[in-house]
Amino acid sequence: TQKEVTPIIPIAKAVPVAENKKAVPEEKVAEPKRRNRAWRYVAAACILPIAFYSVWIPVKTDVLESGMLSFSDFNPFHKRAEGTYEPVKETTPWSADRGEEPNFSKEVGELPEG
Repeated sequence: TQKEVTPIIPIAKAVPVAENKKAVPEEKVAEPKRRNRAWRYVAAACILPIAFYSVWIPVKTDVLESGMLSFSDFNPFHKRAEGTYEPVKETTPWSADRGEEPNFSKEVGELPEG
C-alpha cells in the first residue's frame, strides 16, 4: 500500500494588511467658502469719502450759488474768510436831467440814404 504524501506548500512571509492595500485618495469634502472680508473694507474706503464730500460741499461752500469749485472747498479744515465789503461813495456827479431821450424814428431819419 502506498502512503499518501502530503505536499508541502511554503508559506509566504506575512505582510501586514495595511501595506498590501493601495493608497486610496480620500475624497475631499468641499469646505464652505469664506467670503473675503477685505472687500467690505475696500468698499467702505471708497464710499465714505464720496458720501462725506457729497454732503460737505453743498452745505459748507457756496458752490451752488457761484457755480465755481476750488481746491479749498475739499479741505474741511480750511477757514473761509468772511467778505467785508464797504460801499463805495459815488464820485461822479449825477443829475436827474439826462437830456433828451433818443428817438428811434429820428435816428433813422438822420441816416444817409444809400
